[in-house]
Amino acid sequence: MSLKTYELSYIMHDNQFISQILQWGDLGVFVGMFLESSIVPVPSEVVILTAGSIGIPLVSIVIFGSIGATLGSFVGYSIGRFAA
Repeated sequence: MSLKTYELSYIMHDNQFISQILQWGDLGVFVGMFLESSIVPVPSEVVILTAGSIGIPLVSIVIFGSIGATLGSFVGYSIGRFAA
């Protein structure tokens, strides 16, 4: 077992949330970035780097990650703006 395979299996089996997001593929990148940018402390580095290491195309990661982060930040802004 190579080091990369070991690291990937460690991430996939020890963190159920991240493994679920990565099973969803592009939608998982979107959801992970959405949650990271809104209110849930999900590490975006883990979502993006692991998505790249399992073979999701870079273009998909950039597009879905950017859309998810933008919409998530709108949610955070709306909570702060209109909750008062």
